[in-house]
Amino acid sequence: MAHYLIKKPDELTVSEIKCILEAWSVSEWLQLDADGFRKQFRHSEFHLLRDDAQKIVCLTRINRNFTVQFANTTCTIPELVGLISLQERKGYAKRLLNEVVANLNSRNLECVGFCAKDVRTFYEKSGIPIYYNQAKFLMEKENDVPDPVTDDDILAVCLSAETAVLFQNLSSASPAYIVN
Repeated sequence: MAHYLIKKPDELTVSEIKCILEAWSVSEWLQLDADGFRKQFRHSEFHLLRDDAQKIVCLTRINRNFTVQFANTTCTIPELVGLISLQERKGYAKRLLNEVVANLNSRNLECVGFCAKDVRTFYEKSGIPIYYNQAKFLMEKENDVPDPVTDDDILAVCLSAETAVLFQNLSSASPAYIVN
């Protein structure tokens, strides 16, 4: 049986941090020590599933410092990031995603996410609304030059109708920009 829990970065143990970094396998983060990790992700919360032996079997992060500038409004909205199951084909990712959505709804928090085409089917089967091929209209500014994000789709994890329209209406004529 898997157990769901949420931890802030300063509540994570060194071994949990190591597990998260290894699961994500992002080269520039692998060198982070515990203090560096906690500083890097200080605006995040970590949603975990653990097995009976307390081993992490699935994890994701909610980035609470994600701001998007649309044409007429700026919106800071939690972002679902890095959902990964350490044991595939056991239903852990779907279970964790369901727990996260229920938790966000219970706190009346909106949340957006992003995915590449190759994992789109997972989110479809999980019942997450998807704005297909819309992520290319969300730009990151690198050296003041707009650069599209690398994901394909926008995931409406928990969005109000008003916020959903902002993401649905993105286009080449009306892009949005990540402001972080």
